[in-house]
Amino acid sequence: MLSPFRVLPKTLQLRHQPAYVTVTVDEGETYNLGKVAIDGPTPINPDELLKAGDFKTGDLVNFDHVNEGLERMKKALRHDGYMKAQLTTRRSIDDDKRSVALTLRVDAGPLFTMRKLTIVGLDPDGEAEINRIWVMQPGKPFNPDYPDPFLKRIQEEGVFDNLGKTKAEYKINEQDHTADVTLTFNGGTPPPGGRGGRRGGRGEQWNRIGLAPADRQRTPPIPGGPRRAACRGFVARPAPKRPKVYTVHTKDGWGFRNGIAGLSKSLG
Repeated sequence: MLSPFRVLPKTLQLRHQPAYVTVTVDEGETYNLGKVAIDGPTPINPDELLKAGDFKTGDLVNFDHVNEGLERMKKALRHDGYMKAQLTTRRSIDDDKRSVALTLRVDAGPLFTMRKLTIVGLDPDGEAEINRIWVMQPGKPFNPDYPDPFLKRIQEEGVFDNLGKTKAEYKINEQDHTADVTLTFNGGTPPPGGRGGRRGGRGEQWNRIGLAPADRQRTPPIPGGPRRAACRGFVARPAPKRPKVYTVHTKDGWGFRNGIAGLSKSLG
């Protein structure tokens, strides 16, 4: 609320004792938030940036809420790699309409990009899996808020068995405006259910945060005889109930067709 106010002394009693002051507060007129606009160039579509700010135009002006909106805009810029983005505001007060308009200017600063991903604590198969589902590839805009949610989803989806604590760290390289990320894992082996994790078939949820391709799903079972068979990159095991079947799980991203061919060759 923007409201010039006056404090009017009403009574004042001065004695040898403490003084008591009674005042009347005249709050004045209330002001509403008017138009919020961006002046000048921005690396992100201005409409999308203002949408991220979520300013409540038409409501009473509350500059705490305005500052929260500016922080949301800065966060959107950081997610696109502009980690040092700054916003400045200019107020335009219209006493006749009792409104305050805001004009924003964006100083995006340099674009920071992803340079190197380092994985600590996993075997080569585990590293290959993390590299496969990590979407922030070298040269792409660096999002500092991506690594921690990535590790959290790894835990939730059960990508690895016996996975302990994980930690994400990143280092900013000021000279070339790049960032290096280190992911540290304690324990963790690929589960016997294959690369999709123990909860396979939930690829659409991974895609919402860009963690895995759309075809991340559990491989369907393959009919076969009672013998165990395996081929490179695939594990086959009989189901516990009749009729006996072989379930083929991908482990290195081969296609389903290659799995069938390898299983057939192994079974002779």
